[in-house]
Amino acid sequence: MVRPEHDHGLPSYLPDRPRTYVYRRAGEPCRVCGGVIRTALLEGRNVFWCPVCQT
Repeated sequence: MVRPEHDHGLPSYLPDRPRTYVYRRAGEPCRVCGGVIRTALLEGRNVFWCPVCQT
């Protein structure tokens, strides 16, 4: 979930209206720092993180 100041208030299922910082955003800029979101497979699940803010 995103912080209230970053929430656009629209339903999260609409295109271009995600309410997450990194989930399903691989290759896009981090909403907090601008770093590139990365993804990897862990125990058969996709994980997403910002290598700058989430170390």
